[in-house]
Amino acid sequence: VQGLKLQEGSEDASSKNDGKLIRQSPVSHEENASFPYFCPACNVKFENLTMFNSHVDGKRHKKNVKMKGESQVSWSCSICAAKMPGENAFIDHICGKSHKKRVQGLKLQEGSEDASSKNDGKLIRQSPVSHEENASFPYFCPACNVKFENLTMFNSHVDGKRHKKNVKMKGESQVSWSCSICAAKMPGENAFIDHICGKSHKKRVQGLKLQ
Repeated sequence: VQGLKLQEGSEDASSKNDGKLIRQSPVSHEENASFPYFCPACNVKFENLTMFNSHVDGKRHKKNVKMKGESQVSWSCSICAAKMPGENAFIDHICGKSHKKRVQGLKLQEGSEDASSKNDGKLIRQSPVSHEENASFPYFCPACNVKFENLTMFNSHVDGKRHKKNVKMKGESQVSWSCSICAAKMPGENAFIDHICGKSHKKRVQGLKLQ
């Protein structure tokens, strides 16, 4: 992961601009379709605009922007392959018609691809998502549809009130407890957390560093 992040860092460095809107290379369709709303200041992704808006209005986001410095954050949108000059421009773009139209197009495309992937709830193997997605966000909470850069953030999340509320509201049996890193699906929350914190997953994440 660290190796890939160094590589990604070098790519980000070359995309710095003079504050104007620029075009960047888009990331994978699978990543964009599943998590079309991303906060570059906090390195977390969201499934819908409501969750994104709630996040950017929250204390954690504001603290991170202040700590990192607004000008030091890469305010880029992978859906539209564009980079904005600052936070306000980025939020306006994410909430705007152009981004919404692109997201709707991706979801229609994703829906047709997912129609044949239903299962009977047993432990199954799934097709892995893109290498870039796994390398940048190797820890994922399927109950809350958010991704994390490291295990510490993941553990803090699953111990929090928001996560427990979401699991209770959705119902544990209704959540798809799947791990894209290992292309596996677990039967419940405890098995999923044990897997994410276990040796097998850790070894797979470390393997991403070498790629």
